[in-house]
Amino acid sequence: MKAVAAKYLGALIFVAGLGLIAYLVFRFGLEPIGRAWTALGWHGLAIVVAVHLPVAAILGAAWWVIGHGTAHARLHKFIWGRLVRDSAAEVLPFSQVGGYVLGARALSLSGVDGFTAAITTVVDLIIELAAKLPYIVIGLFLLAWLKPESDLFVPVAGGVLVSVALLAAAIMLKDRTRGVLERMAVRLGARWPALGLGDEKKTLQTVGRVFENGHGAASGFALHLAAWLLGALELWIALHLMGQDISFAEAIVIDSLFTGLRTLAFFVPGAVGIQEAGYVLLCGMFGIGAPVAIAFSFIRRARDFLIGGPVLLLWQTQEGRRSLVRRTRPAVTP
Repeated sequence: MKAVAAKYLGALIFVAGLGLIAYLVFRFGLEPIGRAWTALGWHGLAIVVAVHLPVAAILGAAWWVIGHGTAHARLHKFIWGRLVRDSAAEVLPFSQVGGYVLGARALSLSGVDGFTAAITTVVDLIIELAAKLPYIVIGLFLLAWLKPESDLFVPVAGGVLVSVALLAAAIMLKDRTRGVLERMAVRLGARWPALGLGDEKKTLQTVGRVFENGHGAASGFALHLAAWLLGALELWIALHLMGQDISFAEAIVIDSLFTGLRTLAFFVPGAVGIQEAGYVLLCGMFGIGAPVAIAFSFIRRARDFLIGGPVLLLWQTQEGRRSLVRRTRPAVTP
C-alpha cells in the first residue's frame, strides 16, 4: 500500500515539475530559449558529451578503489557499472533508487560477485555524499567573495553546517554506522534477490571487509571531489560555447550550489522543474539570462539522453542475452 502511495506521489511531483518547466518556458519565451540552444549547436553538444565522459570515468574509479581488492574487480567494469547507474537515474525519471540497483547488477554481470557489487554501491553512495560537502563549502566561500550581498549565503551555510555535523557524528560513531550499513545491505538483498545477497553471513563479511578499507574510502573521497570540480569545468565550457563570459570561480559557485539543491530535491523524479528553476536562480546571480539558463538545463538533459540511451540499450541487450542463455541451457540430470 505504501509503495503504491509513493508511486502516485512521485507521479504527482513529476507532473508538477513538468508544469514548472512549462511555466518557465512560457514566462521567458520559447524563441529566446531556442536561440540560446542554437548558439551551442550540435558540435557544441558533442563537445559537452565528450567532456562529461572523463567525469563518468573518474566516478567509476572512485567506486573501484573501494572494491578493487576482490576477484575480477577491474577498473573498466566499475566504470561501466557507474554509467549504467547514472543512465538509469537520469534517463528513467522514476529510477533514482533503481539506478543504484541496476548499476550493481551490471557490475555483477561483468564477473564481480553480487556481494561486493551491492555493498560497495552503498559505501560509494555514502562517500559521494560526503565529498559533496567540501565542494559546496568551496562554492560557498567563492559566493561570499564574488557576491557578498547574496541572500543565498545564510541558508546554504546553515545546510552545510547541519550536514557537517551529521557527517562528524557518523565518523565518531563508526561502529553504529557500520551496523546501519549492515542492515541496509541485508534489506537490499531481501528486496532485490537478483543481486544475489541471499547469504546474510557472507553479506556481513563483505560489509566488514569493505568498511575497513580506509585507504579505498579516502581515495574514493578524493576522486569524487575531483569529479565535482570537473563538473564545474564542464558547465564553464558549455556556457562559454553558448557565448556567456563567466569565470571558472563563478562556474564552481553555480555548479556546487546546484549540486546541493539537487541533493535536497532527491525525491523529485529526474529533478524535473527543480533543475531548470535552480539554474535560472543561480545563473541569474552572475548576469546570465533565464533563457540561457533554461537552455543549458535542456542541453544537460540532452547530454544525459545521448549517453544514457545507448548505455541502457547495451545493458538491456546483455541482460536479454543472459536470460536467453539461461532458458536454453539444458537441464542437468543426475
